[in-house]
Amino acid sequence: MEPAVISHEMLPHIARKVSYHAEQPHGDFSFFLFYILARKANQDKKIVMFTGDGPDEALFGFTHNVRFFHENARTNFALQGYFNEICYMQPGQMIELFGAERVRGMQDPLDRFESILGPWRDLDPVEQIIAYECTSLMPGNNLVKGDRMGACWSTEGRSPFLDHRVLELFTRLPVTEKIHLGVGKKYLKKYAERFFPHEFLYGKKRMPTTPVGLWLQNELYGWAREILAGVPDGVFSSKAALKLLDEHKSGKANHTRPLRTLIMTGLWLENYFGANASI
Repeated sequence: MEPAVISHEMLPHIARKVSYHAEQPHGDFSFFLFYILARKANQDKKIVMFTGDGPDEALFGFTHNVRFFHENARTNFALQGYFNEICYMQPGQMIELFGAERVRGMQDPLDRFESILGPWRDLDPVEQIIAYECTSLMPGNNLVKGDRMGACWSTEGRSPFLDHRVLELFTRLPVTEKIHLGVGKKYLKKYAERFFPHEFLYGKKRMPTTPVGLWLQNELYGWAREILAGVPDGVFSSKAALKLLDEHKSGKANHTRPLRTLIMTGLWLENYFGANASI
């Protein structure tokens, strides 16, 4: 199967379809990559694809996790600091977008996150995050991408690392086999050294992502502005959302995370509640 070339022109053409098949608002633009890959597989008459899901969650492989625990002592786990690392929107932005009164009536996101970690709070902090990612992040988002985007093109993913025997082995390993000296997925990388060059295994992580933050400053600015300006009153403040977009475009601040979420929420609303839903 020849690689699918991805460019900024593709996103506006498929965004509503991605939102429709995801059936949920989200801020993860790798949904687009899975959609494009599944479409290419369908065109090439491939109906089953292997995926690498599992090791990042079970063996602490995500770059932001490794960086956070390299910079912060595990013996004094700063829950607020970690939550700030993974959340898409900061409290001040939420107040501007939704209003102080509505935000006061919401459950505090940090409290919600702490309740998710509750059953594992006596574990090593690394194991707490692994438990959260395996039981919440993976089934709630990471596996949804391949499942939903594949299903809409009649392709299915197979995840060998999610075989329960493999995943149980990973989770029972000591922490030093998961992260050691700033290296995540240590156990898997150590085994892979038999087959792959050291620089390939220990180089910069290559994530399935797009430079959407850069595109929103340039080629996709007008597209994003049209979506955010069309959000109905009472959902979130279009004025505040457009302010974030303009600050992002000018380089005053990097608002990629909240903008991704707001844009996809706007498309989701249009798909499921607007007059011109795109199927």
